[in-house]
Amino acid sequence: MIKTAVIIPIYNEEKYIEESILSVVEQNTQYEFDIFCVFNNSTDNSKSIVESIKDNHKNGNKIKIFEQNLYKGTTPTRNYGLLQVDDSYKYIANQDADDVWIDKSKLEKQISFLEKNTDIAILGGQYIGRTKNGDRNKYFPLEKRPLDFDECLEDFINGINPIGNASAVYRKSIIYKIGMYEDLLPLTEDMWFWYKAVLAGFMISNLDDELVLYNVSSNPNYSPTYPMFLKEVFGHLIRIKNQKR
Repeated sequence: MIKTAVIIPIYNEEKYIEESILSVVEQNTQYEFDIFCVFNNSTDNSKSIVESIKDNHKNGNKIKIFEQNLYKGTTPTRNYGLLQVDDSYKYIANQDADDVWIDKSKLEKQISFLEKNTDIAILGGQYIGRTKNGDRNKYFPLEKRPLDFDECLEDFINGINPIGNASAVYRKSIIYKIGMYEDLLPLTEDMWFWYKAVLAGFMISNLDDELVLYNVSSNPNYSPTYPMFLKEVFGHLIRIKNQKR
């Protein structure tokens, strides 16, 4: 049996969490999956909304609820969720509490691809955008994600995240080689995780399908110098790795 654990860190997302959870729980796939909802000091109605879906939806038994209140932030909360996933699960899928899987066959497409393409360890997909706290019915295109490994490396060199977090599905086994997400990073922790995988010899890619609706918002931790620092680090180390190939 091929099983996937979908991990969703949640902090005060009562406005979007129902849409986010339903887009996962209503996936049409032959593969087994469970949804690990990990709450991090939420003070709004997010938890009661998730509990209602768990109790009333026909697929509600797929939802597992956890609390991680010791450390603040998405990254330690996602890592706590990873620690709850046992070895009966072959794949991990990321979801964010304010984003939406717009393709009901997202898991089916990605897991089937990974089963056939065993050289790929992390697989993402394409996005469309919507302004957070804006018109929910107004969408706009986002920049196309690279489709092959070499194009993903080019994105790293240019300081661009090649895989959107909420689109990613990856083999759980890679964690035993590269570890989990870096708690100390204020942003781009997903990009750093992909990057560690590449340096460890794993390949990454994206499907050409639009899979996720991303609610675009400003990040209070953003600094223009931070991406430039990452661009220099990624570019330097990727070039070193390419010289050894």
